This record gives sequence, C-alpha cells and structure tokens, in this order.
Amino acid sequence: MLEVAQARASDVGNVTFTNSSIDDIRRSENTFHVVTAFNVLQYVEDIEADARKFANLVSPEGLFISSTACLSERRSLLGLLVLALTKLGIMPKTRFCKKSELRT
Repeated sequence: MLEVAQARASDVGNVTFTNSSIDDIRRSENTFHVVTAFNVLQYVEDIEADARKFANLVSPEGLFISSTACLSERRSLLGLLVLALTKLGIMPKTRFCKKSELRT
C-alpha cells in the first residue's frame, strides 16, 4: 500500500509516508497532517491509550482516520469466522468493538 501511495503522490512532491508501530514512532506530537489506523484498533490491548497516541501525532489542523470492524454490534458470519479463527490460533486475539467504545 505504501508503494501505491508513493507512486500516486509522486507528482505532489511534498508528501511523505511512514509505516511504523505506534510505539516505534520517534516524532514529536502534532507532526503529521494525517494519521491513519485501518483495521488496527481491534488488535490493541488499550484502545483508548493507543487512539490517544495516534491522535497526539496529528497537527491541530490535521486528521486522524480510523476504520475498525465493530463485530460486537450484531451477530454476523464474519464475526463467527473471526471468533473461530482466533480460537484456532490462526488469527491474533481480536477485540469485538462497539461503535460507542470507539467514539469515546
């Protein structure tokens, strides 16, 4: 995904993409214009603490964009599949998030 993004942004010239663990980022707060966390928060121990880490990296006029499956909102085939794959050890431990939890 980084290669695709870099290729698409090559005409702009002032865009830098970084792929890093939230704990490995060595930048000061308010550094980035955009921070994304797609399909990440359901795998962290403390959603509130890690979401705060992401948000603190964003400049005051910037954006923190996250997409997280809210598997506890309703029963679904995907939720059952994730539960089964997690119990079998094929997938990592997955939190079944609620929208209200993520909004907070």
